[in-house]
Amino acid sequence: EKAVATTDVPHVLALAYSYELPFGPGKPWFNNSGFTGKLFGGWTFTGIHQYSTGLPIVLTANNTLPLFNSTLRPNVVYGVPLRFDGGDFDPATDRWINPAAFQAPAPLQFGTASRSYGSLRAPNFYNENFGLLKTIRFHERYVLTLRGEFFNVFNRVVFGMPQANISNTNFGRITSQANTPRQGQVALRFEF
Repeated sequence: EKAVATTDVPHVLALAYSYELPFGPGKPWFNNSGFTGKLFGGWTFTGIHQYSTGLPIVLTANNTLPLFNSTLRPNVVYGVPLRFDGGDFDPATDRWINPAAFQAPAPLQFGTASRSYGSLRAPNFYNENFGLLKTIRFHERYVLTLRGEFFNVFNRVVFGMPQANISNTNFGRITSQANTPRQGQVALRFEF
């Protein structure tokens, strides 16, 4: 893989929608005003989906120059793949960045690597949230709203950024998670 510098930003797709279910008075099914109409009517299904490519990884090395900055860029070893391409990634045993592709610059020298590379990005981000909302009206002025919201419904694990400082012994390893596990919440609201 050729080491080509890039400044591009991640590609992002975000979807948000709200769908009023076709049940209850004035709807195609269970459209009576009795008990079944009240039970099945007034439901709304919502969703928010987010998908994006990972952010570019900014590579650094400890500063060996008597300058007022804290980090330098590493040297790139041309012809060596920036990442390992093989099978499933396991953060317990695998490195996201190939340490053989970079070296710390010699004392009192700047590094030769670009700030970031198009093929060297953090893991992609995927997330799906769903909600279910029921509105019940009493007379003209009273409204009862019941809602349930569920975040990261499919319980996807999104890994965090890898260690990007070549001077760190964990260089190339991912040691964090960038999202939270599946969560849910229920709320009841009464308007008068």
